[in-house]
Amino acid sequence: MASPRTLAAAPSHGDAGETPTESCGPGGAGSSAMRRNRAAAKGVGHGQPGARISRTLALYATLLATVTGAMGSATGCSEPDRAVLVAVAGCGFEGGVLTALRVQTRGDFPDGGASQVLVDGGIALVAEDLGGVAAVTVEGLFGPSVSAVGRTARLRTTGEIPIYFAAVDRLCEVPGGNVSFRHPGDMAVAELGDVVIAGGREASGKLLDEIVHVDDEQGIARVTAARLPRPATGQSVHAVGPRAFLVVGGASTGSTAASDVFRLEFDASGALEVSARTPIEVPEQADRGRAYHAAAVLPDGSILVTGGCTAIVGQGDCVPTQTSVLGSSFRIILRDDDIEFQRAPVLPTPRYDHALHIARDGVAFAVGGRGPATAAVLAIDYLPPGEPRWASYGPALTSLLPDTASIEGSALLDGGVLVLAVNDGTLWWVNAEAAGTFEGWCDPNDDDGPCFAGQRDGSRPAGPRPLVVLPGERIVADHYVLPVLGLGQTGANVLDLSLPAAGSNIFPPQQRTGASSVMLADGTLLMVGGLEVDPPAGAPLPSLTLRYRPALDGPDERIPGVDALAPGSLVGLQPDRIEVKADGVRLSSAGTVVDFPTVRARVRGFRSRSFRFEATLSVVAGAYPHIVLEQGAVAGLSVRFGPDVVRGFFRNAAGSVVDFSCGTLPEDSWDTSQLLQVTVRPDSFVVSQGDTTLVQCPAPQLDNPVAVAIGVSGSGSVTATALRLTRI
Repeated sequence: MASPRTLAAAPSHGDAGETPTESCGPGGAGSSAMRRNRAAAKGVGHGQPGARISRTLALYATLLATVTGAMGSATGCSEPDRAVLVAVAGCGFEGGVLTALRVQTRGDFPDGGASQVLVDGGIALVAEDLGGVAAVTVEGLFGPSVSAVGRTARLRTTGEIPIYFAAVDRLCEVPGGNVSFRHPGDMAVAELGDVVIAGGREASGKLLDEIVHVDDEQGIARVTAARLPRPATGQSVHAVGPRAFLVVGGASTGSTAASDVFRLEFDASGALEVSARTPIEVPEQADRGRAYHAAAVLPDGSILVTGGCTAIVGQGDCVPTQTSVLGSSFRIILRDDDIEFQRAPVLPTPRYDHALHIARDGVAFAVGGRGPATAAVLAIDYLPPGEPRWASYGPALTSLLPDTASIEGSALLDGGVLVLAVNDGTLWWVNAEAAGTFEGWCDPNDDDGPCFAGQRDGSRPAGPRPLVVLPGERIVADHYVLPVLGLGQTGANVLDLSLPAAGSNIFPPQQRTGASSVMLADGTLLMVGGLEVDPPAGAPLPSLTLRYRPALDGPDERIPGVDALAPGSLVGLQPDRIEVKADGVRLSSAGTVVDFPTVRARVRGFRSRSFRFEATLSVVAGAYPHIVLEQGAVAGLSVRFGPDVVRGFFRNAAGSVVDFSCGTLPEDSWDTSQLLQVTVRPDSFVVSQGDTTLVQCPAPQLDNPVAVAIGVSGSGSVTATALRLTRI
């Protein structure tokens, strides 16, 4: 990528529907692709087909040589090797005016190397040679304020690159004229942005065989010509190729759950096809059919299927008996066109309607669900990769939650922290050693505090409440964005997406609860189905699909303000032992010396392979400060600073630990506060003070970008001040 890239935008004061004058020269607007997409850009204001974006957005940027280094001339009329950024307009900024666009390349490269240009018309050249570009983001500015944002899902060197552009932290309706309301059976998104929503139920409860398709770049929902082999719900859908999916099991109108899998795939023309069904040969013949199971794709590409229900009645409902609720599990392994099934460890607690979460390091967590006679399952089980059996995780929730409790939703964060939505409206965090509630949320002693609609007074029953983790580690539940573990933040910092933005007369879509969700490659969240919150409770909503455009807050988009200890810049893995002070953060040990402490504060949303992290540490006698690099739920590197010896601990996803000596520190080094500079690269971990190297640990064996945290073990506390984080 030695050649400069060209980024251009039409003047932002122009009407998005105007046909541009053809021109030549740098950034010439004469290409047919530009003309087509200027016309397309005007059709999605506030999610309504045909609505105009009034003098708001005209984003027609040319992007050259982003991926492969192919470069066309920056002069003359539009060349065929140009890639054109085309705005797919969301909602939330109608009637406003953008004064400029800020275009920036994103990726895991040095902070000072990110290319950023302000464009208020004409052309901007970006000459830096930046390898590893992951995406391009565009921010629409009104003066210095960010009014709307967008991000590419995929990069190309030629053709059109649609970029979904909407107001920050707003929900938008997704157009879809031929899609009726439904509770989706299940859905998945494939590598090239195809979202498939398979089957489900109408509002009346009737089962559906329809397949709905949403393209993440076009942003339009449509019912496809393809159909499932039978009306069904309770199946799982998994992306198994660039434009291919596998549908597993499910419940139809028969007395037993489906015992087959089948493949959905888009052909060369873009039509969706359904393959002939392939019977599942599970090891336990009695468990060949299952519905309401949990399944997820593992890092190696195989699919882990756990639990479920075999007996079905009526329109696909489970009959939860001692024999019909399953604890068995299996893996589906795809090799080219062949499908292989392998036995997997049996769940300690049989369950259906539960969640299965897979961490970045491949550790699986089975959470919640129901057992025989619909009894709520409160146990959390986890399975490290390659291990022969599941194990219990965290403290026993039966001793912490009321007898009537059930887990209605869950999410997994790095460090092995689970967030649970309980049927009384409370939100809990659980790690390997402790559990607690999200402070200030659905507090029974605070009648005016935030809570899910109707939960505090029980005016409407609880139900499924899917939780989704955003790229910046905030959590979406219903129409709320929750900083559950953000230090310095409580329920008072919850963002309610059902409220109009300050100064805006644009009202968001109706409140809903229980919507299924999937994250798209551009960092937006697609929400499908759900029920109306306001009376009449349980009524279907007019729009099946919504799209949420969060603030640019992902691993390669923003480094949180840890230098100023901005509220929420750190995530507490055991927040009840962490206190944010005026000039620092204090971590109190749980009382033992360990290799990987659960008491730690992680930089929120940050992942990188090369960076420098600085902090001044003050240590109370008996405490051991740690720097922890996380690769998922279990795997990572912990470096523990003793009174005079620095030890490193490398832990793989199975929990096996290799310890080693990194070196020694000067005698009595912790008698005063110490400024430590930790430099992390793929092949080294160096601790220094200024230009002096204190210790150098062996290569940390970091296969993936890591998160960084400060931890404490022992019997005292550690206070960290003057934090600073920089990619290098």
